[in-house]
Amino acid sequence: SYELVAFQGRDRHHSVASYVSSSSATTTTTKKLSTSTLKGLALVPFARDDVIEAEESRKKDHLLMEFVHVHKCGGSTFNHVVPNFLCHDSLAISKKVCSDARCCLVRPKSAVEAYKTKPSTVRYLSAREEFSAYVLPWNRNESVVKVTMVRRPYERWTSEVLFACRRANRHRTPLKVKDALESPDQERPTRRNRIAQGLVPPVILGDSGKNGAALTDDAFKAEVNALRAFAFIGVVEHYDRSMCLFARTFLTPDKVCLLCCDHTPAIPHVNDSPKAHRNCSASMFTDEDRSSYDFLHAADRQVYDVASSIFEARFAFAEKHHWGNDPHSCNCSFLKQEKKGLHTTTDRPHHLYDDDDDDDDDD
Repeated sequence: SYELVAFQGRDRHHSVASYVSSSSATTTTTKKLSTSTLKGLALVPFARDDVIEAEESRKKDHLLMEFVHVHKCGGSTFNHVVPNFLCHDSLAISKKVCSDARCCLVRPKSAVEAYKTKPSTVRYLSAREEFSAYVLPWNRNESVVKVTMVRRPYERWTSEVLFACRRANRHRTPLKVKDALESPDQERPTRRNRIAQGLVPPVILGDSGKNGAALTDDAFKAEVNALRAFAFIGVVEHYDRSMCLFARTFLTPDKVCLLCCDHTPAIPHVNDSPKAHRNCSASMFTDEDRSSYDFLHAADRQVYDVASSIFEARFAFAEKHHWGNDPHSCNCSFLKQEKKGLHTTTDRPHHLYDDDDDDDDDD
């Protein structure tokens, strides 16, 4: 499984103590680093390949799972669906959020306090969003795993804007990238590379979370190895296959059948936003908006591409090695990876991600 390694980053405002708890300092090297005052040095997670962390997590019992919730990346759906499978024996795909505080803590007001006072039986913890994520330290000596979901950056941003427009102020929320960049309230959140900031340790990311520059050389290698340390990475554009991979990694064989069989209904989408309004429509965005946004968010796109590659590698490995169960035992055909060069989805047919009313979820 992953290791904790020292990384000398470009961000000179952080020391190793910012990222490593005292309980994580279990080796002589770690102890020395954890008391270091050298700025820009931190211990970061390192996994050597795309599959090993997921494979090792399958062997662990009584896992405590932390969901790192990047805003508008399918988190509300994940928080509804996953805890019910972890905490209950039901084989129904439920939209009801887990309410059993003995097993799951979903979006508590203070994730830090919730973690400190949690019952020993808790298996799932989700912070409100990435600002309060990483409550559990990266610590390879505990049965703690981190899981997350990613989404295409531009689609994530349009979903965020539409949600704000429909929920907060339909007349003042800028729906164009150019207008948002000229707005005192919207310029900073529009420029933020929120996926990268949520998933990449700050000492590796440096200023790229603000200026959007893609990482290169050692920083890029460190980013890849840190993302590999997540025991599960799902992709919003392939939500059904993501839940199939989750089941094959963490759940019982009967639940693998439920989530991987291609005849199972699509994962229900949790949509907590107001209804669509004519002043808040995806049709108002243009190709110019996409180009402008993509230009400012190379860091986000880089993280998305790496995360998607890790997801596909794990999905293929799980299929090859029959993780959790197999189609013959389930008496069905499993969801399949798409073939390269084909522009067809491999998930169950639904309209979760391209319909106005369903796209602006509170995830």
